[in-house]
Amino acid sequence: MNTSQVRISEQSSQNLIGTAKMGVIFFGALSLLFNFLLYKSFSNDPVYRIAYVSLGVGLNVFLIFLTIIIPIFFFNLRAHVLSGFLGVVWLLLLGLSISAGFGFMSLAQSDTQSQKLAASIQVSSAKDALTVAQNQLNSLSQYADPSQSIDAKSQLDGLVTKRDALLNSRAQNSRGTTLNATVSDKVGGCTGNNWYQKKYCPQLSQLSAAMLPLQTAIANHNKYLSAQIAVADRGKMLASLNTSNVNLSSTYHPLFINLGSIQGSSANSVMLTFLSISSILAELATLICMIIIMKLSMNSVVTMYEVRDCTQSASGYTQSVKPPDTAPQIEKGKNGCNDGHTRENDPDYTQSASDQNEAFLLLTQGIQNSVISNSDLSYKGMKKWLVKKGMVVNQPTVKRLRIALSKAGLAVFDSTRKLIVVTPKTL
Repeated sequence: MNTSQVRISEQSSQNLIGTAKMGVIFFGALSLLFNFLLYKSFSNDPVYRIAYVSLGVGLNVFLIFLTIIIPIFFFNLRAHVLSGFLGVVWLLLLGLSISAGFGFMSLAQSDTQSQKLAASIQVSSAKDALTVAQNQLNSLSQYADPSQSIDAKSQLDGLVTKRDALLNSRAQNSRGTTLNATVSDKVGGCTGNNWYQKKYCPQLSQLSAAMLPLQTAIANHNKYLSAQIAVADRGKMLASLNTSNVNLSSTYHPLFINLGSIQGSSANSVMLTFLSISSILAELATLICMIIIMKLSMNSVVTMYEVRDCTQSASGYTQSVKPPDTAPQIEKGKNGCNDGHTRENDPDYTQSASDQNEAFLLLTQGIQNSVISNSDLSYKGMKKWLVKKGMVVNQPTVKRLRIALSKAGLAVFDSTRKLIVVTPKTL
């Protein structure tokens, strides 16, 4: 049996982790921006805006926090019930974050469509007509008070009554005799120069002069009322254009229009589908990058290309392990320590990376030369065996060496976590 196993190198692992971190930062910042802008649009009041933005951004940060700690609770601490509860909360937050992304993009599309709608010829013409009517109304605003018109009408009615009474009264001649003819019959239009016109027309002229400003005030107020009606009519016309007479499909992005034509659906349906997929992928991209970081961080085993060659001979199986150029690196944690341990957690830490590699090579040679038994792979047994070889190791180092031997295929753990040397029977 020939088995080839390729494991990722330390440099490649770090490069991938760095790239994934950049992805988390980028998509995480994008998600925070979506939440910030969406929640900001919920209110125009500054205080309410701050409250909304704090809520949206806080929930998004909590989503990222749960994404990090749930695997720790589930796999490391074995807190499955708590992990399940946190998983439900995480799903709710994920759905909320996806909705925030969709809401932000919908808001942006709405603004874009509004700008395109405002630029259309029909709407532009209706707006111009509304502006003209509004300007005319503003110019007549001094006549808006209805009480002035009412007072002017009352005075005008009194003057009209006096004028009519004078015109309908019987005229008197130069001798003071009252005639059967009325003043109106004698003066006509006050265009001549007879005795009656000289007598009565000055009075009529005074009444007409007093009536003129009153008539003007009433007429201006009526113009103001007409301008009000015109503004209302122009506003209704503009509103009807925004909802019915304008071709709203022309306000969508050309991508949505063209895809809708290909699929035989409306541009609005295509837009909703596109925005939904985009918002989902934006959140999944952040999640995938975080999973990559956690996976590579927990399994940052640096090994090289290794070939195990098991051949069958007349006497049975013989196994030869072609050792790599250097021994497999032990899983590294913080401060260069391994398997998640730190010097702070292991104050008796003494082994350097080179010492660990040397110990691993000694164990590898011992297994290949069949001088190591299963008892030598226990914690105490491995310590004693390495001491005989001149190597002093502590408990954390032994643990890491046992894991490294297992991952190198030189030994296997049984169901009781006992490490057993690989033989033809265990292959």
